[in-house]
Amino acid sequence: MTNKISFIRSTHLAHVDYAYASRVPSDMDLLFLAGACPLNKEGEVPHAQDYTLQAKLCVENMKEVLKESGASL
Repeated sequence: MTNKISFIRSTHLAHVDYAYASRVPSDMDLLFLAGACPLNKEGEVPHAQDYTLQAKLCVENMKEVLKESGASL
């Protein structure tokens, strides 16, 4: 059995560069990330006016959740 995600492109909708949907085989694990907020360990949003630093914190938070889930970027 192959573990391939298939991309569904519709011939009845506008021709676009992306797939309208994708199908994941039932034997594959899915990990959904939520709450990618720029929160520090205290639950505060640091760097109120520095959106670059906030974005970096969001990515670091996501990387930590992925690591704890046995996954990575």
